[in-house]
Amino acid sequence: MTEQKRKAYEYLIFISIIGVVMSGINFLAFKLPTVGVACIITMISTIITIACYNIEKQSKRES
Repeated sequence: MTEQKRKAYEYLIFISIIGVVMSGINFLAFKLPTVGVACIITMISTIITIACYNIEKQSKRES
């Protein structure tokens, strides 16, 4: 994995975590179902991004 790609993944993960926290706080404050769905979708996308980052990191070590 190139340095630029690693930085992009780390930035994306950081922003995704902030998005999960912010949408979770918004859901707890207003109890809107659509915000709850958005929070769940954001959580799932964050988990997928972290998994892709780890796979990319492992494939770099093996090669």
